[in-house]
Amino acid sequence: MLRRITSGVLVLVSLAAGGVAWADSPTASSQVRVALDGMHRYVRNDANGQRWKRFLMSDQLTAQLGKGSAANREVLAAILRKYSGAEYGLHRPEFVAVKNALTAWIAELEQPEPSTVQPTPATAQPALTPGQPAQVQPGNLAATARDAKSRITPVTAQQATQAKVKLAAAVRDLENWLRRAGAARSEGWKKYLGWSDLEHVVAQDGPPDAEAVARAHGKLTANKNGLELSYFRRVRDALTEYSKVASAADNPQLQEQAGQQLDTLAAAIEAYDANPGASDDALAIGRALAWLDRTGQAGSLAHSIRQKYGQPNLYGSVSERLAAVGMEQYVDQVTGVRENILGTDLHGTARMTGHTTLSFLENPRAATLNIFLSGTAVSNNVGYNGPVTVRTTGVTSVAGNKQLQMTADGLVAFLASANCRTNSTLHSLNARCCLVEKIGRRRAAEQKPQAEAIASGRASARVAASMDRQAAPMVAEQNARYQEKLKQPLQRRNAFPEDLTFSSTVDRASVRVLDVAAGRLGAPSGPPQQEGLHDLALRVHESLPVNMGETMLGGFEMTDLRLEKLIKDDLKTELPEELRVTLADGTLDPDKEPWSIIFAKELPVRAKFQDGGLWVAIRAEGFTRGEGDTPGKYKPAITELVEISAAYKIEKTDVGATLRRDGDVVIRFPSRANPDQITVRDNAIVTFMRRKFRNMFKEEFAGQGIKLKDRWEKAGTLRLAEIKSSDAWLSLGWQMPLANPPAAE
Repeated sequence: MLRRITSGVLVLVSLAAGGVAWADSPTASSQVRVALDGMHRYVRNDANGQRWKRFLMSDQLTAQLGKGSAANREVLAAILRKYSGAEYGLHRPEFVAVKNALTAWIAELEQPEPSTVQPTPATAQPALTPGQPAQVQPGNLAATARDAKSRITPVTAQQATQAKVKLAAAVRDLENWLRRAGAARSEGWKKYLGWSDLEHVVAQDGPPDAEAVARAHGKLTANKNGLELSYFRRVRDALTEYSKVASAADNPQLQEQAGQQLDTLAAAIEAYDANPGASDDALAIGRALAWLDRTGQAGSLAHSIRQKYGQPNLYGSVSERLAAVGMEQYVDQVTGVRENILGTDLHGTARMTGHTTLSFLENPRAATLNIFLSGTAVSNNVGYNGPVTVRTTGVTSVAGNKQLQMTADGLVAFLASANCRTNSTLHSLNARCCLVEKIGRRRAAEQKPQAEAIASGRASARVAASMDRQAAPMVAEQNARYQEKLKQPLQRRNAFPEDLTFSSTVDRASVRVLDVAAGRLGAPSGPPQQEGLHDLALRVHESLPVNMGETMLGGFEMTDLRLEKLIKDDLKTELPEELRVTLADGTLDPDKEPWSIIFAKELPVRAKFQDGGLWVAIRAEGFTRGEGDTPGKYKPAITELVEISAAYKIEKTDVGATLRRDGDVVIRFPSRANPDQITVRDNAIVTFMRRKFRNMFKEEFAGQGIKLKDRWEKAGTLRLAEIKSSDAWLSLGWQMPLANPPAAE
C-alpha cells in the first residue's frame, strides 16, 4: 500500500521527475542515524556486512552520534573520506545517503554559534574563497570582454607538464584499482578503454595525439556500467584538462585568436542583452566561452558570464491536491492477535479501518512529504491466565507518520513514528471458583490502566515497524531506478545537471534544473510567471533541449530499428507506417529500405520558443540509405551537415491545445554557401528524408490533456489550462477537473 502511494507521488514530483506527536524537520545528526541504519540493513550482518561496517568505521560513527554537538569533527572527516572513496559499491544509494547526511552534519557542526556571528555591513563585498575569480559587474560584461584583450596570458609548457602529471597520476590510480579488482576484470576494462591510447598520451612528448585523445575520451564518456565511478571520472577529467592545456601551449597564434574571440563575445553579449530571446546570440556567447575555457583565458569574465546567463532552464511542480488524489485510500485489514500482557495470553482477531493522507512540508533543499495513517482497530480477544478465562474488546486509535525526502542523490526515508491509544472493555471473566473469579475481576480493574498502556505502546511499535517495512522495498526500487536510469548514465557522460534541486512548500512539490553542456548557456533570467497555480506545471527554456540533445545525442547513430523501438516501446505511441521496418513477428520487412541518421556532434537538436509558436530542428552530419557492402552496415547517402526542421503554431482549444505545422518540413545544408539550395543530385535523398521526417514532424499534434495511470486515474483527465511560448520560454500548466457542482434545487 505505502509503496504504491509513495512511488506515484515521486513520479508526479519528477514531472515537474488522536494525540499523535508529529516529527519536526529532522536534524542533520538524525538524518545520519537514519541513513546509517538503512545502510546497515542493506549490507546485513553476515561476514561481508561486517567487513563493510569495519571499513566504513560504523562503530566510531555510532559513538560520535551519541556525543551530539560534541562530536569529534576530525573523526567524522575521516569517516567521510571512507564514504567518498572509489571502492566499488560506494555508488549505491544506501552509501551515498550516509555520505550526504554526514557532509551536512559536519557543515552544521562547523557553523559558529549565533552569538559569535558578526553582522556584515550592507556595503561589504563577500570574501572570495581561494582560487575563486573576482566578480565582474553584469552591466559591464561586454566592455570587460573587450578590455580583457590587453590581459591575455600565454599558456606555458610548464602548465602543460603539470596537467600531464595529474593525468599520469589518475591513470596510475585507475590501473592500481583495476589490478585489485582481479586479472579478468582488469583485462576487460583495459581492452574496452584502449589502454594503449592512454599510455601513448601520457608518454608522448609535446602535444597529445588528437585522435588518441578523442578515442579515449569517447570510451570514458560512453554509457557503460562502471564509468560513473570516481577512478574513471578522474581520468576523464584529467585527460580533458591536459588536452586543452597542451593544445593551448602549442598554439603560437593564441593571443591573436583570443582577441578575436573576445571581440565576438562582446558583440554577442550586447546583442543578447538587447534581445534575450535570440538563441543564436546565446550560442555565439557559448562558443566563445568554450574557446576561452580551452585556452585558459578570461577566467573571471567567463565565471561572471555564466553566472548571469546560466540560470536554471527547467522548473516543474505538482500541487498537493493532485498528489493527494492517490493518497485518499481507505484501509480495511484483518489481522490475528497474539499477545501476553501482565501474564495473560490473549488470542483473537483485530480489524483496522482508516485511511491514509499526504501532506507536503516546507523544505527548500528537498521535496519532503509526510504520509499519515489514521484509523481505528477493534479486536475481540479471549485471554487465559491460569484458571481464569477473560473475554475483552479492545478499541485502538491509530496514528502513524512516515517522512520521505527526494534530493539530487535519491530518496531518503526516515523512521516512521506512531502513537496508538487502546481502550479495553471486559465482557466476561470466568473461573471454576467464585472466589478466584472475584479476585480476578478486582485485579483486572486494578491492572486495566497499566495493561492499556502496554497495549498502546506495542501497537505504536507495530504500526511504525509496518510502515517502515512497507516503505523499504519501494525506497530501494525508486533509488535503483533513479541511479540506473538517470543519474549514473548522466555521470558517465559528464552530463549530470549542474543544479538539480527538489523542494517543497506546504502546498507544492517542485524541481529546478540547470542543464548546461560544454560551451552552452542556461537561461538568461528567471522563468515567466504563470497564469495560476496549476496542479501540474512546467516551464522550459529553449536552452534545455539544446543542451540535453548535445549531451545525449551528439555523434549518436539512430537506425530505423532503434527508432521503431523508441516509438513503440519507450514512447508507447502509434508507429506510422512510413517508419515501420519490422513485420508482426518481429522480423525485418524485406520491402522496407534500411536507413539511419548520424546526429551532429555540435547542436544535434535546436529549439526556439517564440511568438506563440515552436521551431524544432534535428541536425545530422550523416545519413545512410540501403545496405552497404558489410552486413549490418548501411550505405552513406549524405556526409555533410544537414538540418531538418519544422515550425508549429500553438492553437488553444477547450480541451487542450493543437500544434499545427506551419508549412512543410524544411531541409537545409548549413555548411554550404547557399544553405537552402537543393541540387539535382540532392533531390532523391532529400525527398526520402522529407518523407520520413514528415511522420515525426506531423502536420498536427492534438493534445487532449493528460491521463495519469494507476491510483492517479481518479484525478481524471488533466486539462491543459495554460500554454505559452514567448521570449525563449515554453510554459505549460494542467488543471484537475472540477468536482461536479451540486444539483439545482
